[in-house]
Amino acid sequence: MDAVVSVDGDTVWGLLTLPALRLLVQHWSAWFSAEAAVEQSLKSVLVAHALDWQVTGKRFKLRDTSMIYGIMNITPDSFYDGGRYTTMDTVLAHVSQMLEAGADVIEVNGQTTRPGYTEVTPKVELERTVPYIKAIKSRFPEAVLAIDTYKVPVMSAAIDAGVAIINDINSFTDDSAKVKLMAQSDVGLLTMLNGRDFDFQVMTDEAHQFFEDNLNALTAAGIDRDRIAIDQGLGYANAKVQHDDQDYAIMNNTNQFNDLNRPMMVAVSRKGYLHNLLGLKKDDRLPMTLVSEVA
Repeated sequence: MDAVVSVDGDTVWGLLTLPALRLLVQHWSAWFSAEAAVEQSLKSVLVAHALDWQVTGKRFKLRDTSMIYGIMNITPDSFYDGGRYTTMDTVLAHVSQMLEAGADVIEVNGQTTRPGYTEVTPKVELERTVPYIKAIKSRFPEAVLAIDTYKVPVMSAAIDAGVAIINDINSFTDDSAKVKLMAQSDVGLLTMLNGRDFDFQVMTDEAHQFFEDNLNALTAAGIDRDRIAIDQGLGYANAKVQHDDQDYAIMNNTNQFNDLNRPMMVAVSRKGYLHNLLGLKKDDRLPMTLVSEVA
């Protein structure tokens, strides 16, 4: 259903979905040529409901469409494809495949944060990422690149190497140097709620408050709100939580964060809940990943 309409005397009330409103604006002048003022009002409603993500060199307009965020793990121990891509040829070939398949962003990762991960030094992480970022930028100059890191030296070097997005599982505000670096740059921020650090009582309410506080802290530091996207941290459950209960809450309650008016990462791809819930091995999880993404 695209709209709900009610009539009260000479007054007509309409509640429209955004796609329906966009179509109405598109055809308004042909249908109601004498009501130009109303057309402008409807256009202002669309503008007010814009959902943009500004990253270095690119503005993603996400009100009417989603984006595909490709992951390029250059690690021996990532939960799904660790060890598959460890040479320049294999990395560039996989990046090419993802871009041809429609990826809007390629995120290069040199430090896994899977459950029970082993931390590597910034030096190792830089060796795993910066040469590949530079090579990808050279081979695919139009590609939008990101990095997943929680370390300031890696963030700084990646920005210098040309990434457009920084993804931090620790939400940036755990280190004032991160916030300062982000404020001085023009990269997009993907800020994640790391549920391993929280013992939620009412998860959705507390997670919503976390993002309110996090967005306020980042914008107060001089970072434009439209540079920030959020990630509720699916797969980052507190050790006290059993049977992926936290992940199911995240997936069921995504719409409870719409009022923040920020793009949301839905990072369900091949995650462990598909094993625990359906008994699927990693290589068999793509169909249910796609079902989850669409839902």
